[in-house]
Amino acid sequence: MPEVYQESVLAEIPNDHRPLTMNHCIATVKHYRSLIPMAQEHRKPIFKLTSADGAIGAHANAVQDAKRDFRYLATTIASKMNIAINSDSG
Repeated sequence: MPEVYQESVLAEIPNDHRPLTMNHCIATVKHYRSLIPMAQEHRKPIFKLTSADGAIGAHANAVQDAKRDFRYLATTIASKMNIAINSDSG
């Protein structure tokens, strides 16, 4: 993603020795690889998985981490676009 942004938006040639500067970074989000198959099976976002879906133990903690990460990303994007969102919604 950073290389595509650098090339398509900034019109720069991506270079492994010159990383994208942090002032262009909104947030970073983990892969949450262990949750993806579970979320696909239950046809819901990873941050909406519950114990009934099999998200127990470390998976339940990863669901809460994903919820926090995606909420931060969404509110940051909305803020940059001057859009008010309801932060109380779960």
